[in-house]
Amino acid sequence: MAWPSPTARMIACAPLLCALLLCGLSAAAAAAAAAAAATQDATDVVYLTVAYCPTDFTSEGAVIAVDPLTGNYTIVGKFMWPPNAIFGCAALYDPTVTFDRPSHNLYLDFGDDFGLLVTVNVEQAKVVEETSPHDLFFVGFTNMQFDPNTKRLFGMSPTGTRDGEGAFQFGSLDPSAIDGDYQNISVIPYRAMMDDTEYLASGKYWVQASYDKRHESEWCDPNNDAALCLLQVDQKSGELLSSTFTNYTVYKFADTPNANGTVLSFMFGFEGLCRHPYEDFLFANVNLTSAEATPIACIPQKVTIQEDEWISSFSQDRSMFATASGFGSELQFLSFNATTGAVLANTDLPNLAKTLGAAEGLVFIWGVDFE
Repeated sequence: MAWPSPTARMIACAPLLCALLLCGLSAAAAAAAAAAAATQDATDVVYLTVAYCPTDFTSEGAVIAVDPLTGNYTIVGKFMWPPNAIFGCAALYDPTVTFDRPSHNLYLDFGDDFGLLVTVNVEQAKVVEETSPHDLFFVGFTNMQFDPNTKRLFGMSPTGTRDGEGAFQFGSLDPSAIDGDYQNISVIPYRAMMDDTEYLASGKYWVQASYDKRHESEWCDPNNDAALCLLQVDQKSGELLSSTFTNYTVYKFADTPNANGTVLSFMFGFEGLCRHPYEDFLFANVNLTSAEATPIACIPQKVTIQEDEWISSFSQDRSMFATASGFGSELQFLSFNATTGAVLANTDLPNLAKTLGAAEGLVFIWGVDFE
């Protein structure tokens, strides 16, 4: 796609509406960003988990450590993907991913391989688990998050329905079990679901979805079944507790809430506020109960995110945000001050493909995770 859009990661994408406000970044905000960058903890590092093709018909993996303030990088290590995870070059694969910071484990769910789950420890740069779910009705998560209390992954996956329209099922999987021990918890009656974007806390799973299959009286927008809604699902029972209209698209939630209970997010929307020529991305705090979003700062108008804004993460203290992508042989790593929106680093990761030994420069970035 030429430019990122609010529908880029929706299964059966839906059109969105965006609110209009007026504001902008100031020179003072940029100066504040530089001051904040100077005080960042020197131990902050962003791990990029990548796939690359040594030849046109083979794939390998690697973990790259990037300094979020300078963009300088080192190769932590290389590894082989399990033979049944990737066939040939990785160009046609697009796994769903989620990261568990305490264990340093990145979970990659390959929907193209019927939900095969590969766990990569980013500090060790090696595959530590491989799970092949045996549930006939599970085809892989569209979004998922690891729950440290149950040691299971919870998420949404596509499922068939008798009316032929399809929906999503909410379920859980044990990444340490060879067969995954997948458990279907409930059916969520929506036909489109955000990919790689979710929030799990206090026994509730939050995700945006559209094309509500219920009666119009239950739609988050009574006049539009395609409206994008913020869903609240009970983690244990799978009950759909609420569905609230949103005029923005969240691409990443921070791991932990703010002191007032809101959650820092990276989103698309508020065109009148950001006035970016191509992509109105901004940082905002989201009240999960009301779905109200409070803008904090837009990204600079002269900065363009190449693609894959959902492949991203916030630092543990929520002060920084990083995203990266590989568009063919064109690589990009971007980091921002999450308070002012100012750019901290913007680099094409020079010579990475050559150093890895990637044929034709093909490198695919599947994970971007602050340690």
